[in-house]
Parts: sequence; structure tokens; C-alpha cells
Amino acid sequence: MGPEVEIEDEERRTAVRAALATLDPRERDLLALKFAAGLQNVEIARVLGVSASSAGTRLHRAIEKLREACREAL
Repeated sequence: MGPEVEIEDEERRTAVRAALATLDPRERDLLALKFAAGLQNVEIARVLGVSASSAGTRLHRAIEKLREACREAL
């Protein structure tokens, strides 16, 4: 991996960290359940005490908010 790629990777990581900081704690928790814990939407729904549809909708909204914040950070 060349230095340019390493710099770009670090810039992306910084942007994602900054974008995550713009989310509210519930959204960060939701993303952590999905991506860090590797839970499926049905499992996330059980943890949150909501329907699978609701969990999926909340997750989709959090991801979209994160994407937009990443775009703004870059």
C-alpha cells in the first residue's frame, strides 16, 4: 500500500469518526448492534423491544444520516 492510499484511508476514518459523532447515542448504538455485534434486524428488534420492521427502518435512517454526515466531512 502506497502513502497516498494510507493518507486517503486515514482521511476516510477521520470522516467516519466525525460523522458518527453527529449521530445521537441511540443511532450509534443501533449501528453498533448491526455492524460491531453483527446482529440481524430481527435480533436488533428483540434487543430494542420493537418490531423487525421498525428496527430495519431505524437502521436505514441511521445509515442514511451517517452517509450524509460522511459526505459533508469529506
